[in-house]
Amino acid sequence: MIDNDKILFAKILAGDEEAVESAIRMWHGGFVGFLCSMVNEEDAQDIAQDIYLKFIKNVHKLNNLQHAKRFIYKSGYRKAVDFIRRRNIASKVIKDLAENMPVTHGVIDKTVNDTLQKGLDTLSAKERAVISLRFDSGMTTRETAQHLGIPQGTVLYRIHSAMGKLRKFFKKQGYAQVMEAKDEAR
Repeated sequence: MIDNDKILFAKILAGDEEAVESAIRMWHGGFVGFLCSMVNEEDAQDIAQDIYLKFIKNVHKLNNLQHAKRFIYKSGYRKAVDFIRRRNIASKVIKDLAENMPVTHGVIDKTVNDTLQKGLDTLSAKERAVISLRFDSGMTTRETAQHLGIPQGTVLYRIHSAMGKLRKFFKKQGYAQVMEAKDEAR
């Protein structure tokens, strides 16, 4: 098997399209299944296609077929986490904020959404990933830590840091009453 992997990888590096397709077919079922543990199947298929294109573009940077497979899974994981964050966190926080804000002719949703997205953009990618997995995916701190391969204390630190940054950001944007109401509710 190892010799076959070396031969297949050499063909991939040489630009053999059939070899690339063979490797992708070999990984596809498991890879999409992995992605489906985070997103729905349609989104998983879309993410997989994007990652396969990234793989083809970056294959020259990889050392062997196992490294290529790790590249695919790691890139897929990151893209899925980013997808989850973008899709879910905005709607959840908007709902929470809207409960504490008066709605005037439906304008609040667009304004809060824009402000939220700007706030999330102030967070590091690591903070966004933890926030998304912990709150949007409903994972426990332990599950989030295991999923990301980091200690629970690091998860807690990133959550604390991210929430502090978001609180500060919203206060600067004029949402102080919302943040105070959320703080009182704790």
